[in-house]
Amino acid sequence: MADPRIIFPGPRQPLHHFAGRHVEMARLIETLRGVATRARGAHRAGFTLITGTPGVGKTELSARFVAKATSLALGGAAPKAVSLKASELSNPLDSFLRIADAAGAGEAGRATAEMDTSIASGSASLSVAEASMTRDRKRVAHGFAAMMGALARAWPKGCPALIVSIDELQNATAESAAVLQSLHEGTEGCPVMPLGAGLQHTLAVLSGLGVSRVAPPITLGPLDAHDTHEAIGENLAYYGLEDVDDGPLSALADASFGYPAHIHGYLEAAVKAARQAGPHCLDDPRVLRNVIRDGHGARVEYYEGRLDAMHLDGGLEPREALMPLTAHFAKAGDRAIPQELAMSLCDRKPYDGQQTIQQAIAHGVLAAKDGMVSFGIPSFRAHMIGRMREWERSVSAAKEPPLSG
Repeated sequence: MADPRIIFPGPRQPLHHFAGRHVEMARLIETLRGVATRARGAHRAGFTLITGTPGVGKTELSARFVAKATSLALGGAAPKAVSLKASELSNPLDSFLRIADAAGAGEAGRATAEMDTSIASGSASLSVAEASMTRDRKRVAHGFAAMMGALARAWPKGCPALIVSIDELQNATAESAAVLQSLHEGTEGCPVMPLGAGLQHTLAVLSGLGVSRVAPPITLGPLDAHDTHEAIGENLAYYGLEDVDDGPLSALADASFGYPAHIHGYLEAAVKAARQAGPHCLDDPRVLRNVIRDGHGARVEYYEGRLDAMHLDGGLEPREALMPLTAHFAKAGDRAIPQELAMSLCDRKPYDGQQTIQQAIAHGVLAAKDGMVSFGIPSFRAHMIGRMREWERSVSAAKEPPLSG
């Protein structure tokens, strides 16, 4: 029986067992060791980026890396970490103080902030939101870098490196560019490793903000078949569903397409079913179908929420705006098409094709890479095609003449 005392983690929380990503984890650890080695010399921190489509495991890899890194011994002490969202960087003073606190230099950080007038006064006091002109952003960047320089002189010996983990980096704006620029360029004596996670177009966002010379990103794809089976099997066993046959394991693996977020949803549905029907419930084909249905429904609901978050001029309906693109995928079977073609397909009155595609990419409805776009997650693509066909059937039925008596 699935142990009711074991609480299943929330949607953005890591599962008990972490499978795969060995190469990516090794690269992150190597980067961290390099930051710690150069801790007392001038270095360019650079940005380490983890990118990929929604649900592919960016946040999970970042969290697992931080957990592993903060248990290492680098120079006799463990690295430390602080987590921020991209939107929070628009408040440079608060960002600086959180960095100082995480490094164990909170008092020195607050003293520095009180003394530094270049960021603690004027239009750049607590937010860069009012500093819309380039010269103001440069002043804030200079002020933030100056405070980091002062912090370096008081950097505690017990902190060999500090990971500054920034999630949702695709939402970075001009208002947060000043802090991003300073973190990216690095500060002599500050062993800081900026680690960003965001959607596939994050690198283009950073480039547009003037954050250049970013290292090639770690672009995640779905887990391979072996790692997918391992993630499902090991986590099922942890939650009390041991000795699950290969049939149900393969069915769950196939339904997940190797996406960790999908795996999370199917595991949650399986654990819920096991607590009602016993640990061998997945041997029942009806229960297995229900588990897959419930897990799939949770992911579709997530993407429907992203659709609802799209903002089109005049309050136009995003699903209808994307209908021509959906029809193209249904007819041609293409997994990805040129972004220009997607804009052209969706450019029909009253819809603006460029705005539709850009909004869909910004909200993770579409995945963009190398000038190509797709629905990214196969299950969501199938869902959109299914919705379109339902709509076509309803329109067709409405046009049929009534039966004569």
